[in-house]
Amino acid sequence: MPSRPRSRLVLAAGIALLLVPGLASPPARADAAGGDPGLALGWERAVTTGGLLRYARQLQEISDAHGGDRAAGTAGHDASASYVARILTDAGYQVTVQTYDFPVYSSRPALRPVGTPWPEPGRDFSVMHHSPAADLAAPVHPVDLTLPPGPVPNTSTSGCEAEDFTGFPAGRIALVQRGTCNYRVKALNAAAAGAVGMIAFNEGQPDRLGPLLGSLSGPGVPIPVFSAGYALGARLAERRPVVGLRTDAVTETRPTSNVVAQTGTGDPDEVVMLGTHLDTPAGSPGLNSSGSGSAVLLELAVRLADLRPPHAVRFAWWSSHAGYASGATHYAYTLPPAEVDRIAAYLNADSLASPNHVSGVLDGSGHRPELAGRHGRGGAAVADSARIERLLRGYLSRNGHGAVEVALSGRFDSHPFAVFGVPVGGLFGGAEGIKTRREQRMFGGRAGAPYDPCHGRACDVVAHLDPEPLTLHAEALAYTAGVLAARPAGPGRE
Repeated sequence: MPSRPRSRLVLAAGIALLLVPGLASPPARADAAGGDPGLALGWERAVTTGGLLRYARQLQEISDAHGGDRAAGTAGHDASASYVARILTDAGYQVTVQTYDFPVYSSRPALRPVGTPWPEPGRDFSVMHHSPAADLAAPVHPVDLTLPPGPVPNTSTSGCEAEDFTGFPAGRIALVQRGTCNYRVKALNAAAAGAVGMIAFNEGQPDRLGPLLGSLSGPGVPIPVFSAGYALGARLAERRPVVGLRTDAVTETRPTSNVVAQTGTGDPDEVVMLGTHLDTPAGSPGLNSSGSGSAVLLELAVRLADLRPPHAVRFAWWSSHAGYASGATHYAYTLPPAEVDRIAAYLNADSLASPNHVSGVLDGSGHRPELAGRHGRGGAAVADSARIERLLRGYLSRNGHGAVEVALSGRFDSHPFAVFGVPVGGLFGGAEGIKTRREQRMFGGRAGAPYDPCHGRACDVVAHLDPEPLTLHAEALAYTAGVLAARPAGPGRE
C-alpha cells in the first residue's frame, strides 16, 4: 500500500442534511454514532418498494429467458450484467465491466448404503466444490468430533491438525465436523493419514444444522470430499456404516464479469462503496439470494444519481459468488494498492428479502481476526467498522426493529475488503440457516425453520420475496451510505 497517511472516514461529527430533489425536509432524529440530528434521511426517503420489486421482476424475466438461472459464466448472467450496466449508464454513472476467468465446477453427488438400510439423504448431502471424481465404498471413521456440539460456533477443531488423525485406519472415509479451519486443511490432513475420502458435516449449533455447502478453495485435493447436514453427520458418527460415495466432477474455466459504477462527483480519495452479488446458483432464479441485493443497489444508484455528496460513491455487482470464486475477491486482489487505499468504507447487501428473515448486521466490533487487515490499517478499520455497525443498528432500532450480529466470514463479499483493512459493514437477512426461538421473538416468523427455504432452489422467485424486510433493509443501507458519503473526513475530525 502507499506510504501516504490514510485519512480516516470519521463518523462522529455532524453534517448537513442531504435531500433528494422533491422531498420535504424530514423531522430531525439523532444519529446512532452521536452526531447532529437529521442525517442523510433524504437517502432513506428515496427508496420505494415499487422500485425494488420492479428491478427484481426484471431479473426474474432474465432468469426465465435463460433456462431458469443467472449463474456466472452463462448467458443468463451475461444478460443480467448487460442490463445492470445499461441502467447505470442511462443514469449517468461511470460504468466499468471487469471481465475475468473463473473455475466452474459441476458434479452430481450420490451417497448409497452398502448392506444397511439407509434413508434417502436428498438435499442434506452434497459434494464440495473442486472435489475430484469418486466411485468408492468404505467404512466411515469419525475424527475428533465434538458431540453433542459446543455452545458456540467453532468449538469443534475436527480435522484441523495432523494429530487429529493419529491412529486413523487407512482405507476408510474420514468423518469430520465443521469448525475452526477450512475444509481444504481438513481434507489434506485426511489424505495424508490414508483416508480414501472425507465427509464434513455441519457443526450443530442452532445456525449450523442445515445442509452444508462448501468449497475446497480450488482443485488439487487428492481425495473426494462430500458434505452433510448435522443430523446426517451425527447418524454417520453413531453407526459408522460402510457407505458408497460416487460423483462425476468437471472443472473448466469460463469468463464472467463484475459491473462497477461510480459517481462522477465527490472526493475520489474517500470512496464509499456498496456491493452485492449478481450471479445465482445453477438452477435457481436467485431472486432473494442475489436479486434482492441487486435490486436494492439499482434502486439506490438510480434514485440518488443526481446528488452531489462530498465523497464519491461506488456501486458493485459481483459475479461467481455462488461458485465459491467470488468476483469481489478478484476485484479487491487485482485493484492497484493505491486504489484499494481510496475505499473509505464498504457496505454489503445479501439476501435482504428472506421470508423467515432476521436483520443481521455484520460484526464490526473488532472480534473478528479478518478486521486486523494486512496493510497496517487494522486499528482504524476496526474502529470505523464498529461505527458502521452502530449506524445500521441505530437505524433499525429507531424504526422499531431489532438486529442480530452476524460474524464476518468468507461467505460475504465484504471479506476481501476487510482483509485489506477497509472498514466494512452490511446487512444479511438469512439464507439456509435455521431461525432460533430468540430470533422468532425478535423478528416473528417460525423458529426451527430455514430463514429462506428456497435458498439455492428453483422456488427463489419474485413471489417468494418478503417486501417488508426488503424495504426496511434497503432504507437502512441507504441511510448509512448517506451518512458515510456526506461525512467530512480527516484526522482529528471526531
